[in-house]
Parts: sequence; structure tokens; C-alpha cells
Amino acid sequence: MFKTRPLTAILQKTYQDIVRKPVFSRNSTLYTQIAFSSTENNPQKRIKLVTNKPTDKKKDLSEPISKSTPKENKLDGLVAAAFGPWWPKTDDFLDSDNVLNDLGRRVTFDMLIKPSPDQRSNMTSAEGSNDVCVLPKHVHMLASDFINNSLYNPSYGYFSKQAMIFSTNIAYQYQDIRDTSQLLEKVGQLYSDMERELEGVESIPRQIWHTPSELLKPWYGYSVANCVLQKYKNQTANIADNKRPPLVVYEIGAGNGTLMIDFLKFISTNEPQIYENMEYTVIEISTRLARKQLSRKLGTEITKPPKKISIINKSIFDWDKLDDRKCFVLVMEVIDNFSHDVVRYDYATGDPYQCLVYIDKNGDFHEVMEPVNDPNIKEYLQICSDVGHTSPVRRSSLWKKLRYQLPFCPNTTKHEYLATNMMQVCKILFSKFPNHNLVLSDFYHLPDTVEGENGPVVQTRYKGNMVPCSTFMVQPGWFDIFFPTNFELLRDIYIAISKQFESPIINQNSQEDTVQLQSERNNTTRNPQVLTHEEFAKIYADLDKTKTKSGENPMLELYKNNKFLLS
Repeated sequence: MFKTRPLTAILQKTYQDIVRKPVFSRNSTLYTQIAFSSTENNPQKRIKLVTNKPTDKKKDLSEPISKSTPKENKLDGLVAAAFGPWWPKTDDFLDSDNVLNDLGRRVTFDMLIKPSPDQRSNMTSAEGSNDVCVLPKHVHMLASDFINNSLYNPSYGYFSKQAMIFSTNIAYQYQDIRDTSQLLEKVGQLYSDMERELEGVESIPRQIWHTPSELLKPWYGYSVANCVLQKYKNQTANIADNKRPPLVVYEIGAGNGTLMIDFLKFISTNEPQIYENMEYTVIEISTRLARKQLSRKLGTEITKPPKKISIINKSIFDWDKLDDRKCFVLVMEVIDNFSHDVVRYDYATGDPYQCLVYIDKNGDFHEVMEPVNDPNIKEYLQICSDVGHTSPVRRSSLWKKLRYQLPFCPNTTKHEYLATNMMQVCKILFSKFPNHNLVLSDFYHLPDTVEGENGPVVQTRYKGNMVPCSTFMVQPGWFDIFFPTNFELLRDIYIAISKQFESPIINQNSQEDTVQLQSERNNTTRNPQVLTHEEFAKIYADLDKTKTKSGENPMLELYKNNKFLLS
């Protein structure tokens, strides 16, 4: 709820002046893309319209994509207004053998971050853009690879260059604050001050966003630590203190390190003996944030750090170390930025089609579809089927049946965004941390999302104002792309994946290779719990510490669009 703000009157007028123009495309998608010119010290904003109109089958892709005539635009607009867009037809990009037309070679995220020398010759930066985007031309990739590259490319990705997490040096004194509104006013003022400071020292504007760990510190971090501590003590209640295993915690994506600091403070204050032997490991993909976490670890905020605090600059998707001890994995405000795959369904057959992003020879982005063949998408759709989940875009209705019979109507549904990366993380948790307890929190609802089921919010900040977009196909690195999470579906997927790992494993810590059945783990992970932010706070937070003068409680009032998954 703190990642979005309305446009100012000036930007609203600029945006409205553009979208009032009668410009239509066959996918009826109209969005603004912010590009930046490096001709001056301060980047200048250019707003251009991108229609993503697909190239005609018979047209040579080496030729520029021509714009449709005004007459065609008007016809497209009338049809789209009455029936919805008539593009995409699922066969628009397939030849007679049901094979994709020439869209260049397929690339992946790994290929984009580690291009070969011959591939570099085909990679060009956006002209006059401070070298922020280096992409090959005449290539195509899965939507998930495009989003991954936009967010996590180490050279120009959003989290490498743009993202900053709002933070204050001191905690708010809630008992001195009138109510939640006054708290947000204070936050807004600090937020504006931080942006002005950045504008004064940096030529590239950074985007700043909030997390509960920062806005509600230290009490939010204390509540998470209390949750973990209670579960740990319950699990080790029958073990003598001198034989009790250490408290082992992994945090995936620690941001500024605020949650880590508050977590350790809570354990050291309330359970110094447990704190003495505990282990805390951060797995952080962002080199810049990992350095910041390391500086906080080595600073004075922790008067007596535990023996083992590790900060590992690595993606969770590349994690290859097995830890079969009982441990707790914290995933706080992270999965909303996990890349998603995108599919549409054929109205007549129900067959899914995966969406690709084609970058033409002019560097423009286009959406293309092909029958699903990616193994991750196939597995995700199969798990959804196994747990009885039916996508809302596939649910039949009389209107859909009638609409499909009308001329000029689309034969595919709206987009559905699939959390395939989250599925992969679940598999990593069960394979590399087989005895883990999961504490996960993120958004389950977001405003101003891109059209489609589980669509993301795509936005950037310009001169202190949030500029939203209506597509994920935007300039890589300059836009935050974050998704809501269907927690009930995630719970079912988590349970389904746990069953894939029910087979015995080898306990590598033993001197002898002994088979250790995982029945105890499976009994707990098969019953993960979904809680709202408010429900979690009422169980684990010290609500008296966050009560304002009016009796309102920001710990309960804020982040109502967050949920928790606890295993």
C-alpha cells in the first residue's frame, strides 16, 4: 500500500492529453514509457506511446514495422470498444507447421547477464539513455526472463541501480503521535526530504519504497522474532538446555538489514542463552544491499553479535548448499518481486499459450504467443490442476460463449500471471532446507495493477511522483514490477511440493550414512497457516508499544493488504 502514489496534476494532464488521442492497436494496449536523455545533467522525460502491434506474417522482419492507417485505427477502436481486442489470435505468430515465425533466437536471463563475445556485438544500448539498458535486438524470451532481467540484471536492473528502501535512524514514539494519519504525515515528510537529498547528489533519480520492517520498527521485527522464538521453544521443549540445537535462521532478501537487527535485539534481550549460540544467515541477490547489510552487521547497532552471522551475496535460485538441520526461513516482502510467467488460454480448446517478449530490430517490444512448452509453466499448471485451482480467466460463462461466436472477437483470454519462480523457491526450500519452518509475508492485494489475473503493478517515480504503467514490457531497470500473491493458492502449492520430497533422505551430518525419515517435517509442513497481517500482529506483536494517543494502532491499521504463510 506504500508503493503507489497518485500522479500530480501536471503529470495527470500530460498523461490525459496523450491517451485522449485516438490511437488504437490490435492489442488495444496503450501505456506510457519513461525514457531518459543524457544530454543534460538532469535527465529529461520523454513520454512515448508503444502499441506493441505484431508484425504481419508475410512481412520481412528486417523492415520497420509500419503503423496502421487512421481508418484501420478507427475500426480497431470500434471493435475493441464493443467486443474487446481482436488481437491476439493464437495463430498470428505460427506458420503452417504450427511453428513460430522468424523472431530471432531465444535468449534467457542467464544469457542476458552473461553474454558471449559474439552476442555482445548484437547488444545495443538505448540511445541517449545513460547506458541504462543494453539489450540484444531481433531476439525473443519468456516473459519471466524479461521481468527477471528488468529487475535483477546486475548492470542496469531495477534493484541494482534504482531501488532504495526508506529508512529512519530512530524508531517512532507512537505514544507521542496523535493517530495513524499523523504518522503517515511524518513518514511523507521524511520521504520527501530523502528524495530531495538524492536529487541533490545523484543525476539518476532513485525510487524509494517502504517495508513494514522499516515503517514499524523495531516492533515489527520483534513480532517476527517472537513468532520464531515461540516455535523454536515449542519444538525443543523436551530437550535439555545443554543438548538443545542452536536456533538457525535464514533470511532471503534482507533489504537494509533492519529486520535482522531488530530480530537479533529481541532474541538477545529475551533469551540471551539461545542468542549466544544462534546462527543468522542472509541470502541477498543485490550486491549493493548485501554491502549495506554487512556494514550494519559490523557496526555498533548490535552490541554483542552472536557467533555466526553470515551475509551471502547470492540468489536463492542459485543456492546449492544442503542444511538438513531444523531451521527457520524468513521471506519478508520479497516474493512480490519474483518474476512471473504469463499465459493466455484458447477460448475454444482451453489450451494454454505462453507469452514471449520479442525485441525487434528497432528495439521495440512485442508480445508473442506460442503453445506452452516451458517445463516450469507446465509443472505449475499441472500442480494448480492437482490442487483443484481453476483460473478465473478460464471459468466459463454464457457471455464468454456468446462472445466467442461473434465476428472479430479474440480467441484467447486475458493474461494470467503465474508465480513459477515462487514454485521454484518452494522446491529449493524442501530440497536444500528439508527441515525448515517458513515465515513468509507479502501483499495479497494491490491497487492499479496491470490488467489480467494476478497482474503486477508497474511503476516508476519521476520528480517525486509515481507514474504507473499498463504493461510489464517497459524500459528494463527503470520500473518496479511487483505482484500480489494468492496466499491460499501458494499454501496449496507449498503442500503439493512438500509431498514430492517425502522420500527418505541421507543425513550427511552423521558419521554413518543413515536414512532419516521426514515424517515429522511433513506433518508440520502439510498444515501451513495463512494469517492476515492483523491476525499475525494480534498473536505475536506487543500492541501496547505501537498504540497512538487516539487509541489507533498502526501495527493493526497499516498493511491490511499483507498476509503471512507460516509452516
